[in-house]
Order: sequence, then C-alpha cells, then structure tokens
Amino acid sequence: MQWVRAQSIAEALSHAGPHSRYVGGGLSLSLLAQRGIEQPETLIDLSALPLRQVEGRQGGLRIGAQVRLAELATQPMVQSLAPLLLEIAGQIATPALRNQATVGGELLEPTRCPLFRDPSNARCNKRSAGSGCAVIDGVGGPGALFGTSASCVATSASELAVGLCAMSAEVTLYSPEGTTERSLPLLDLYREPGSDPSSSLTIQRTELLTSVTVPVLAQQVFGYARLAESPLAPLASAAVMLSVRDPVVVDAKVILGGLTSRPWRAKRCEQRIIGQPLAAVQSEQVVAAALEGAQPRPSSRPLLSLAEQVVRHALRRAVEAHVAHRR
Repeated sequence: MQWVRAQSIAEALSHAGPHSRYVGGGLSLSLLAQRGIEQPETLIDLSALPLRQVEGRQGGLRIGAQVRLAELATQPMVQSLAPLLLEIAGQIATPALRNQATVGGELLEPTRCPLFRDPSNARCNKRSAGSGCAVIDGVGGPGALFGTSASCVATSASELAVGLCAMSAEVTLYSPEGTTERSLPLLDLYREPGSDPSSSLTIQRTELLTSVTVPVLAQQVFGYARLAESPLAPLASAAVMLSVRDPVVVDAKVILGGLTSRPWRAKRCEQRIIGQPLAAVQSEQVVAAALEGAQPRPSSRPLLSLAEQVVRHALRRAVEAHVAHRR
C-alpha cells in the first residue's frame, strides 16, 4: 500500500484513482481496511493541505474539510453564528474520536450497518452487487425507515449532515478532471440506494471535498434532537430550521437522520409548518406529516415512535429558541 502526503490540492488530485482513497482523520477507513472491506492501493494524506480554517464569508461561514470535530467548539465564529453545529458535533462519538475525526470525513462516512461492516456476512448488496441484503431477510437489526429500496435498507452514518442540511449548507468539491471548484447543496451529495446501493454518494470517489459553506441568516432558529443507546451511533435524530416573521413561519427545513438511508427531508412536514403561527408547529398533524414516506417492515415498525419523539423534541427546541431570542 502506497502512502502519499499531498502538499497541495493539485497533488492530491493527481494521485486520485479507482484504487486510491483520501485520508483525513482516517478512522472509518482504517477500520474497514482492517476488516478487509476496503483495500485501497494508495492512501492520499490530506493533513498538510490548508483545509483547517473556519472563515467568515458574507452571509455565512466556510469550514475547511480538515477541521476536527472537537475544533468546532473552539471557533468563536461557530459559537456565535452556528451554535447548532456545536450541539451536534459535541454529541458525536466520544471526545477521543472527536479529536481525530474531521468534518469532511464525518460527512462522507460509510454506513454503520453492522452487516455491511461484517466481512463474514456474504449478503450485502453494498459490498457485492446481487448478493442480497441480510437485514431485509431478517438478520442484524431493523435498518432504515426512510429512503430504502428492495436492495438495501442500510442507514446513513453522518450526524453532522442532518444539521448542516437543515441549515442549507453547501460543499465545495474538486475533481481530477479539472482544478475548478464546484459547489453542491449538501443534501444533493447523498443518494438513496435504489437498485444499485454500492455508493450512498452522488459524487465520484476521486472527487475531493474541501469545505462546507453554511449560510447564516437573521430570524432563523434551530432545534435538534437525538436518541441513542450509544454515543457511537444514534437510533434517530432530527434537525429543524425555522425562519420566522412574527408570528408566522415563512420557511422551514425538517431533516431526519439515524433511521434514514440519507439525510431525509420531510417535505410534507415543512409544507404544514410554512404559513402557520409559530405556536402551531408542534401540533400532532405536523409531527405525523414528518413520518410520511416511511417504509417500515415488521421488524422496523416499532422505530416509528422514535422518529416521532425526535421530531417533536426538535420542533419544541426551535420554538423555545425563538422565544429565548426575543427576550
């Protein structure tokens, strides 16, 4: 295995190929490599690249992909302009892992489906097309409720993406085919499994994610909720963004995670919220609308109540944040 410590974005891209992998913190990749699930020929170390800055931009923040999750808490601009990121990042994994994990690596982390990560399990369409899905066959847990297919019910891994998608964040990407950066809404970075669940991303593996841009707008309030049995993986999560012009909600984002194949936008729930007085966004009708589109199987149906809980709690947190802001 070849190790390349890139000194520039151009150098990193020059080594990119079908059998190479970019390395930030390297946590997920090292684990998958130990289990024989990932066997890259070339590892491209990004640690020397200038991607560890948090910069203020007009109307927002630009966060380098190599910023450690733990470092978000030390950035004054993040603390004052995007406190939701601090709340989410502070709950991901453990302090030791947050000191190593990077923003980019967390956003691109492969599924935590235990049977995808188990080399002894031969039935995983993500690893071997046409081999089947052991979870659908009733082995290894309930899987996702939203965005599944007949080929795969694996859940997405990124917790940070749930909040960033609610904040309408964009990612900046570079491709080996050209040195010009392109931007992509973070929500569009992820795909549902469909008939080919081999990748949960819409980009090529050779593309390099360099930063995340987070718009910061006035009159926005956020709420976040997470249910977990372990700090390493949430059972369910939800992030809510509300734009309020008293007393009416004029825009809303409701993003679900944990029980989803990708960060899941609850559009019917958003439609019920927009145009309503802020006091009405916690209604049972709004919460129920967030669950539309769920595809429970007998083993996963009990998890619907978890989705209800995190949506209800995230909505309540957003309302409380608005009330506190007005005081």
